[in-house]
Amino acid sequence: MSESLLTDRIKALLGRQLMDQAGKVRPVEKSQIERYCEATANMNPLYKDSDQARTGPYGGMIAPPTFFYAPFHIARGTLLPVPFGTDNPEVDELMKLFGTARGLDIGEDIEFFTPIRPGDVLTYKRELTEISEKRIKTGPAIHATATTTITNQRGELVCEEKLHFFFFD
Repeated sequence: MSESLLTDRIKALLGRQLMDQAGKVRPVEKSQIERYCEATANMNPLYKDSDQARTGPYGGMIAPPTFFYAPFHIARGTLLPVPFGTDNPEVDELMKLFGTARGLDIGEDIEFFTPIRPGDVLTYKRELTEISEKRIKTGPAIHATATTTITNQRGELVCEEKLHFFFFD
């Protein structure tokens, strides 16, 4: 690579908040968890039966770990995704910021920390946390990581999701 893709303008994007959902706050209702379980055919009593869940390891009903996405990306009162207008809004947004012609979602890592319970209020934050230059088969590329954190009303970390991307021309 003779000329670095990581210009000062691109380096300055590190730490930038991403997506319209960043900083959004959403309450979690028992009915949302029930609908999510119905849609995903998850009949675990920890997620569906308050009485049975009370005797379980969490002392009450919790949401499936992957429920964290539902309050922010499923239209309220439905099981339909929030309309973004694109197939992958994270890739589209970062392609515009980086000024590249192509973007590729190359994977994600999710860590779960605190269970989500009915009555919790979740806060969503996504920011650009890593930028580096890589060489891929097509030539030079920008490798970027966007980190999403979900916290509850007590400030406890519910989960952290790291989305990894390549951007190139």
